[in-house]
Amino acid sequence: MVLDWYKAGNLFLFEHYFPAVPITATMTTTCASTYLVPNPSSVDQGSSGQVSFQCSATDPAFTISGGTLSATPYFEASGFAAPYTTLWIYQSDGSTGSCSSRTGARQIESGVTEASIAPQSYNYCAEYASVGAGGLPAFYVQWQAT
Repeated sequence: MVLDWYKAGNLFLFEHYFPAVPITATMTTTCASTYLVPNPSSVDQGSSGQVSFQCSATDPAFTISGGTLSATPYFEASGFAAPYTTLWIYQSDGSTGSCSSRTGARQIESGVTEASIAPQSYNYCAEYASVGAGGLPAFYVQWQAT
């Protein structure tokens, strides 16, 4: 699974796609396309806060099915760096509030196995602090089944 957040011209795009993985539990996108929608879609310079990513207002970013999943996330290229502070997945149940307080929130750290991700639907939530003039930069995370 690959998650891309990048800038194309003046647009920031978020792309999410999944390769086939030969394991019992599966992680699949529920998006009609591979793009996730950021909320909010832009942030003010100097601001701090959070942005969540899902397919649409009603469709989650991905679903785990067939049992619990163990996968290791890896941040690629420039990684997950300032102004970002933390990346989370959380259950897609409409919960709000801080990223860490959303239902089933798990902090994602590069190279750390995320064991026992329960069969549920999930979204992403990224926290950021003191955004520079360039806005939120691109980041890439890839999941590898373990």
